[in-house]
Amino acid sequence: MPTSKKRIPKPAGNISSNNGAANASLCPPLTGKEQVLRQQLNILAYWSEKTAQTAPDSNGTVIAEPPSHGRWSLTGKLGLRDWQQECADKWFAGGKRGVVKVVTGAGKTVLALAIMERLRNTEAPELRVAIVVPTMVLQEQWYELLTDMGGLPPSEVGRLGGGYQEDFSEDRNILVCVLNSAAQKLPKMAADLSVPLLLVVDECHRAGAVQMSQIFQTKRTYNLGLSATPERDAEFVDADEEDAPAKLETFDESVVGRELGPIIYELDYRQAIDAGILARFEIEHFGLPLEPEERAEYDKVSREITELRRALQGHPSMRGMDGGMLVGYARKVARGGSGLAAQAAQYVYLTARRKRLVYEAKARTEAVCRLVGEALESNSDARILVFHESISEVMRLFRILRERGF
Repeated sequence: MPTSKKRIPKPAGNISSNNGAANASLCPPLTGKEQVLRQQLNILAYWSEKTAQTAPDSNGTVIAEPPSHGRWSLTGKLGLRDWQQECADKWFAGGKRGVVKVVTGAGKTVLALAIMERLRNTEAPELRVAIVVPTMVLQEQWYELLTDMGGLPPSEVGRLGGGYQEDFSEDRNILVCVLNSAAQKLPKMAADLSVPLLLVVDECHRAGAVQMSQIFQTKRTYNLGLSATPERDAEFVDADEEDAPAKLETFDESVVGRELGPIIYELDYRQAIDAGILARFEIEHFGLPLEPEERAEYDKVSREITELRRALQGHPSMRGMDGGMLVGYARKVARGGSGLAAQAAQYVYLTARRKRLVYEAKARTEAVCRLVGEALESNSDARILVFHESISEVMRLFRILRERGF
């Protein structure tokens, strides 16, 4: 979206949606016309999905599409970029395991499809693939890619989690799994396989948590991790004793690094832009004020955080830690049964509370409305994406922008 270099002044008043309506619905009820439109779109979506699973023969009779037992052509007519070809070669040469650290939007998913295709067509004709993703949205994106661009019949691609309970079968070669469900069920499913399995973990930095790392109990032959920030959860190894100093982890020492393999390829923003893969962009920061009551609460929480931080940093296991490192380790301590657990839990809670105060600041709402308005004034055909850290705030912004005629 076009950006404005103007400074945004402090809003003159409060957003009316926050005044005395704390328990009000985030969005008003749909009108009759909107309800009809919703129903029509639901019907179209249902029929589109249903008819995509069948194809008419020469006589007009609808027949089920057969599974593709032959070669895969998952990347369709897309040619691989130079980095994708180089990365795929490194993965095959490096023992068919490893993590790809590539900036968002550069083509990690297409790379994974290319590796799956090459592995199936050259070395493992009976290959099964388990793709683990953190959200249902990503599950649907992968499923659509495999059945649309990948050309696989729906019968060959299953889903686990997100309301689906499918498994591998003679014809179902690929399973797209949501992380929570994969942690609980995938190891048992894979244990019964007698053919090679490729485990693809998308956004693999999210798989390092204790409960999620159960997916690495899955019996598999090959590993592939995808992430723009795979080191995000590689912070600390739990100390053997309460008073022992925490040890900083390298990525290779982390759960993800040990289980999926080392980082075999890196591509950052600058490299992707210089190569013409990503468009150039501008980032502009706007300083926004807090309302008096927001500032008072923010300062109060900040004082409590400071006192707790000093207490935690006085403990040998946390000495020298600060910022995200301290929060990450405090989260681990809070789950344990040590004498510091209560203080650590309160510290984690307060840091999250202070973030929400910033996320929900009233001035941010006014800033969004101003920026959207200015963008559309300069270009009435502008397309705008608004991101936010909070779902409830997104819904509130959606309602306010509609009320203001956008």
